[in-house]
Amino acid sequence: MKISHSKWIAALIVTIGLLLGLPNIDKVSATVLPGGAGVSAASIEVTVKNPESKPVSSAKVVVTSPNLPFPLRIQLDGNGYGKLENLPVANYNIYISAPGYFNDTYIGGQVSGNYQHEVTLEHRSGQVEIMNFYIYDPFEYSSLDQIKGTVYWSTYGTIPQDSKININFFDNNNTVVGNVYSGINPNANIYTVPVGISIPAGATRIGLELQSESSVLAQVTRPIWKSSLYSPGQVLFKDTNPAGGVIDGVLNWTGSVNESQVTGYRVFYRTKNALNIEHHLGVVEKRADKIYQFTLPTLPTDVAEIGVVVNNSNGEEPGSWPILSMYDNRLSDPLTSVPITSNLPVPRIVEGQLNYPKAGKIAGWLRWEVTSDRNMLLQLAGQTIYFTDAHGTKLQLIGSAFEPRINDNTMNYNSLNINELISIPNGATQIAIYSVLENGKENDIPAYYPLPPTIQFIDWDEHYRSIRGHITWSQDNDESNIKAYYAYFTGYNVIPVEIGHVPIGAPWRLSIPSSITIPQGTNLISIYTMDYNNHLSPYGSPVYIYDNTTSYQVQNALKQKYFTGTTAIDIEQILLTLNNPSNPFSQISKEDTKLLLSLIKPIMSAN
Repeated sequence: MKISHSKWIAALIVTIGLLLGLPNIDKVSATVLPGGAGVSAASIEVTVKNPESKPVSSAKVVVTSPNLPFPLRIQLDGNGYGKLENLPVANYNIYISAPGYFNDTYIGGQVSGNYQHEVTLEHRSGQVEIMNFYIYDPFEYSSLDQIKGTVYWSTYGTIPQDSKININFFDNNNTVVGNVYSGINPNANIYTVPVGISIPAGATRIGLELQSESSVLAQVTRPIWKSSLYSPGQVLFKDTNPAGGVIDGVLNWTGSVNESQVTGYRVFYRTKNALNIEHHLGVVEKRADKIYQFTLPTLPTDVAEIGVVVNNSNGEEPGSWPILSMYDNRLSDPLTSVPITSNLPVPRIVEGQLNYPKAGKIAGWLRWEVTSDRNMLLQLAGQTIYFTDAHGTKLQLIGSAFEPRINDNTMNYNSLNINELISIPNGATQIAIYSVLENGKENDIPAYYPLPPTIQFIDWDEHYRSIRGHITWSQDNDESNIKAYYAYFTGYNVIPVEIGHVPIGAPWRLSIPSSITIPQGTNLISIYTMDYNNHLSPYGSPVYIYDNTTSYQVQNALKQKYFTGTTAIDIEQILLTLNNPSNPFSQISKEDTKLLLSLIKPIMSAN
């Protein structure tokens, strides 16, 4: 969904002129859109065809309004059809253009309720155009100041024999500010930039120019979207309705690292059986604090995905954005028996991270793989998730994960995100995930994910990116096949680094007597188990590393952990703490002893 044609920029200038009421613009016809009393929402449907009644799916359709903070694109499908819904009742302007056609088609007026319009574009003979411009940049995430990769395009019309394609950098006004490569045969339709090219100062766009001798016959540009800069930050969805079958949620996200080209964000959802159609939910303007929230309306029961996408002032959007699989909070649903079936795919848990921010409450996420069988996926409603005991007996419903994107070529993944703390029922030792059919029948075999042992760690070191201290954890639910416990530094998308291990039967603790450096990219300590076949468990139980950087932070952390409620710490309190069997001081160092003694308040003289 990108609007990059130079002619389209000109059309937007025409847009501004129309909004200001400029008269006598050729080839522009204005139609008042139908209204309706008592309607609180509006939608716009557009079908674009040519004089031969064939769809023009490549047409660019943009909607503007004083009630919208930035233009919105209507993406057309293969039939030339597109829809923009959940709009406020207001005056709207619709601008339509396509390569090879007159590009100043305009519709304007009040929209109340659903407005439908079929547009027939007229051919423009003798015109040459560059179409379908796209660049694949492998540096999209890894480099902020270079661009590389493969450029694709196609052309429309009769191209003069002496013509050539130039790949250039442009500024926001489509003025050339640098060159990538020149003299490419227009009929090649593809060119690979072999090395990284530095992005010059002032360049915000990249594009192609079709040049014949000294004349530029056609130009097309698009923003230089670096996903590591312009993609929205962490996106979290919370279903605020604890009853099953109703999703009334809140979406929170952080802004892009660089919002210089960002006007705002668009929120949309997709349904299970129509994943190629984005249902518009609303827009949020750019904020200085980069903290965003969007209250969702009640969503349809077949919702599968929800996403957030960046927009700029031209209605252009980057090629990638975060998409969440939908989760239906069902904590208030009574636990009832459900009919079961067999031969449904058993989910395979790929990765997860659960933790206990508070005693008896859990938060975190799981991600699992279902199947690549498209026919089976179309039958599944998704997965239901429960707390169970060690024998697999269901204790409490957690929620339902609707079946997300269906792809013929890759495995299907789904996920559970527990953003709000959930109380763990008595006796719960694991989470069970069942495949479920549209009729509510569950598979008789679930996937199980054990609840993590409770892990605790306090950093006794006051230096940045350096820690020492004592890692403790609770016993695993079943130690019958456990040979040892292993502690690792872990983090997102990094290789775990071993800290140490203890054999089965030893106390569940590991001391770090002297300071060690926290490896780059890691922010967690995770405990894994090793079985008697020397296989580490695939999923570790993590605890976040609070890296203390001052003596005050260290002393305060120790007071809160070991001396809560003690009004005056003295030598007796220190000795009691050191000799307490529940405390992990089997390998306490001389430095740690000095640190504990420093907690004793000095005796103040009465004089």
